[in-house]
Amino acid sequence: MFDQVKKAFSAGYTRQFWVLFVGTIVIRTGSSMIWPFTLSYVGDKIGVAMTAAAFLLTIRSMTSLVSSFISGPITDSIGRKTAMIIGILGYVFTYLGMLAANSMAGFIVVMLFAGLVEPMFRTGVDAMLVDIIPEEKRIDAYSVNRMGQNVGIALGPMVGGLLISISYNLAMIGATIAMLIFLVMIVFGVKETLSTRVALSQSMKPRALFDGYQRVFRDGKFMVSTLLIVLAYVGFSQVWTLMQPYTGNVLGMSEALFALLPMTNAVMVIVFQLPFTFLAKRFTLIQAMVIGCAVYMTSIISFSFAQNFWMVWLGFVVLTCGEMFYVPASTTFAANLAPDDMRGRYMGFYSIYWAVASGIGPLIGGLINDNIGARWIWVGAALFPLMASLGYLVMDRREKQQQSKHQQEFA
Repeated sequence: MFDQVKKAFSAGYTRQFWVLFVGTIVIRTGSSMIWPFTLSYVGDKIGVAMTAAAFLLTIRSMTSLVSSFISGPITDSIGRKTAMIIGILGYVFTYLGMLAANSMAGFIVVMLFAGLVEPMFRTGVDAMLVDIIPEEKRIDAYSVNRMGQNVGIALGPMVGGLLISISYNLAMIGATIAMLIFLVMIVFGVKETLSTRVALSQSMKPRALFDGYQRVFRDGKFMVSTLLIVLAYVGFSQVWTLMQPYTGNVLGMSEALFALLPMTNAVMVIVFQLPFTFLAKRFTLIQAMVIGCAVYMTSIISFSFAQNFWMVWLGFVVLTCGEMFYVPASTTFAANLAPDDMRGRYMGFYSIYWAVASGIGPLIGGLINDNIGARWIWVGAALFPLMASLGYLVMDRREKQQQSKHQQEFA
């Protein structure tokens, strides 16, 4: 890890990038203390089935989807830094709300609020990274940033599992403190990168929203790439939301033992992400995404055959290999398509992949669990990265055909 960070320092990234890197570790530690255990927390607190608990995540995701359409214009108006601050405060009030909620209605209100506010953070960070990193360095920068995310993901579930073994409420308080620490880092350590502001009153007018997103919707390559990442993440989201209750109910795995799975994923990314990125550069971005989705599919379906912790652990190792190919390549592909004056809208729209996927995936998995059987969750989940991989293959073929056609025209 330290050799990779040393190489990244020599790449000449700005101080602001490194503040975001450290802050990302803090916020990922806080958030990953909670999200792997959310379904169990809700189920234990108000006594509902997995489908009902997963429906709360769907509510959150659908609200997030709507919010994502306005987070881009807002980020282009009020600035990347302000958007990030709003998003972090959203996390804080979400965790406090989960502490206070004692009924399904209470959790619905909390999830509606979370979905409305949290996309502001993702959009602000994505737009700021595009602002400060030149195109030729973006895939490496996103890889380094992912390494920071996974340091937090390695720490979060481990700390969260230990705190939850004492009290779920203690874990919520710990996550809230982590978010407040990151908020201080953003307020005092990050400068605004938006050079040209658009008046918020103008950008939020229905006509302005429609005209701005018209350019996004007409960008066929960008729209197809967003659809394909949604498909890939429908399967991926089920691993991160349903695996903890699955391993607990089917394999009898404790929260503390489960925490070793996301920790394995995170440690692998910390150690191997940059070498995998170097390997991925031997392929085009689309080819790297094909490989990543194919590995996703293989690892996810393997969970249906797992009989013990080590079989699940091996599946996570394979899943992480696919993730290290796929995530930096897909993010870079989307960022490279964003025009300079539309980065907020493009990256805001791009960020809907997680909202849509995490809304559809857990609900599908919950229905399969409650009506067919727990092990069939992973068969259904594996179909989505398979479809995404096939879609990228078609995209790759069309790009080669277009390149060949251009070469013939200029020959």
